[in-house]
Amino acid sequence: MRVHNGGSNVGINRVPYSPRGTNWKVSILPLVFLIFIGSESWWIYSKLNEQVVFLSVEHHFK
Repeated sequence: MRVHNGGSNVGINRVPYSPRGTNWKVSILPLVFLIFIGSESWWIYSKLNEQVVFLSVEHHFK
């Protein structure tokens, strides 16, 4: 099967073999996205945790 327009098949087949060019960017993008989302959710979680601890401490000393 020959693809002349450089379609998705060519990109998919070449990802493991050619780390240079746009292919490595395509494979690294989801990883960066996941790391970003993970750090964001961790930050939100820690903020919520702080809030909960603060409220419970405040309630305890009233």
